[in-house]
Amino acid sequence: MVLRLNIDQIALTTQDWICKVQIVEIGRPRESPDKKCRFQNLILEDEQMRMPNKGSTVCR
Repeated sequence: MVLRLNIDQIALTTQDWICKVQIVEIGRPRESPDKKCRFQNLILEDEQMRMPNKGSTVCR
C-alpha cells in the first residue's frame, strides 16, 4: 500500500510513499567540477511546511 505523507515524515528508509508538493523556487543549474553532472536546487512546499531539496542531478 502506498503511504501519503508530508515532507517531514519522509525518511531514507521510507518505502512506497507519495507526497503532493509545489515547487516554490528553482535555483540556477550548475555543473559539477568534472563537468559530468548538472545540479539544480529546488525549494519544495507541501500544505504544512517548506523544505529545500538536496538538489536534482542530471548526468550526461
